Amino acid sequence: MYAQVGVSLPHNATKQYRLGTPVSRDRLEPGDLVFFDRLRHNGIYVGNGRFIHSRQTGKRVSIARLDEEWYAAHWAGARRL
Repeated sequence: MYAQVGVSLPHNATKQYRLGTPVSRDRLEPGDLVFFDRLRHNGIYVGNGRFIHSRQTGKRVSIARLDEEWYAAHWAGARRL
């Protein structure tokens, strides 16, 4: 998605986490990057408590809720580019 608007991101979630500015969970806006599991997984916030992500390379892209048990327990932070 970011490449389509001219923004180049590193593939690695840890490197992506170093970009942009921190955003608290209660201030998320669509397009913010959200991170989980000690920066081993991330997605893009789409609004209404939901984010788009793919659990593994080559797997189906899906939408999940930030308040789902695993994601809530493994929240690591968010960044706005």
